Amino acid sequence: MDSMTPVGAPKLMEFSCQTCSKTSTADPGNTNATCLLQMKIQENTTNIKENPNVSTVLLEFQRPTLDTLIEGLGRIRDQLANVANRK
Repeated sequence: MDSMTPVGAPKLMEFSCQTCSKTSTADPGNTNATCLLQMKIQENTTNIKENPNVSTVLLEFQRPTLDTLIEGLGRIRDQLANVANRK
């Protein structure tokens, strides 16, 4: 028997999320809110004798992207609630 592991999604080890507001020097009343998401991801290995690689991913979301993401998650929540209520 070989020492191969099954294929799967990478494992989320930890994450942190911060919101930042940036004020424009040209227009002090205009602020841009962003969200910084930092994740530590453990990659899958093809050999169980090897240590898996852990990488850090940093994402920056602007306000319109966050609005779209939250709207999409809300739709998923509503669909899951509908399925749960059918039983």
